Amino acid sequence: MRDMTSRTLPEELFLLALDDEDGKLHSGDAVVLGLAGAELTELALADRIAFEDKKIVVTDAKPVGDAALDSALAGLVEKGEPVKPSSWLNKAKKHTRDTYADRLSNAGVIEENSKKVLGLIPVHRFPVKDAAAKAEIKARLDKVVLGGADGDDRTAALGALLHACKLGRHVYPGGEGSDARSRLKELASDDAAAKGVSQALAAINAAVTATVVAAVVSSQAASGQ
Repeated sequence: MRDMTSRTLPEELFLLALDDEDGKLHSGDAVVLGLAGAELTELALADRIAFEDKKIVVTDAKPVGDAALDSALAGLVEKGEPVKPSSWLNKAKKHTRDTYADRLSNAGVIEENSKKVLGLIPVHRFPVKDAAAKAEIKARLDKVVLGGADGDDRTAALGALLHACKLGRHVYPGGEGSDARSRLKELASDDAAAKGVSQALAAINAAVTATVVAAVVSSQAASGQ
């Protein structure tokens, strides 16, 4: 059973992806995919899944003690056979933003604000209420990214997830953040990552890249380029 007093990787990723000024969730679809991928990463760290022949294999169906993670694990078990990471991520992403927004809101960490621009376009914002909670996560990450500490597997995985979701420039902006962003990239490509995490991150990277490419092609088609 996991320590229920700690934040899960999807919760931490969600918080770090938020703009401190207006509560915007940066990186759009990439983060939504990343949240689903963070669930896989947690399950890999908990020795519940592994990656064999580039597919997700359930190695232990025992619940980990977290409702969202256990739901993801149950969904993988229900498949009854190994699953391609890309297909799983694209299916699982449909619920992730709302799931983790609701969890963090219910815990008093963020607020959920929604409105429609011009009466048509829905806009969602999630201003942070508990700044200390986000600051603690960032401080722990800084020790690994800026301080050169080895850190634990989960903190290293969080840094790698940020890179996979194209959030490096948001968390470590500008020229002064260049070295930190390079470190995030190192974490994402670290062959020594424990317990199948490297395979999970590779799957996330591939899915995010495909999503970004599709968005660019769609934008170019719409503009007639």
